[in-house]
Amino acid sequence: MDTPTYYGNVSSQLKAFIDRTYSRLKSEYLSNLAPSRLASNKQLVFIITQGHPDESYFAVVFPTYNNFFRWYGFQDGLLIRACGLSKPDDISGRRDVLEMAEETARKIMAGG
Repeated sequence: MDTPTYYGNVSSQLKAFIDRTYSRLKSEYLSNLAPSRLASNKQLVFIITQGHPDESYFAVVFPTYNNFFRWYGFQDGLLIRACGLSKPDDISGRRDVLEMAEETARKIMAGG
């Protein structure tokens, strides 16, 4: 999943998708140890960008949605987050973000 951060949250397009997946939960999902109708143990990578350079801003977005996706049977998600990106070319000078993406790919290839 990937999203820009708008007003401290995921984009409306991603939020609409997440809201539509509610039907994939069992009716007793709050008390069920296996709350999802989907297969479990899936890998999730969440890519989040934001214009504000301060990482403390909107830091709650990933943990919030990672918790929801656990209900759907995903493992703890992996996060690639890039702050301070306002223009499309801003990423080109961000070696730290590219290294984070490479490290995430290595974790996935190693099995989690």
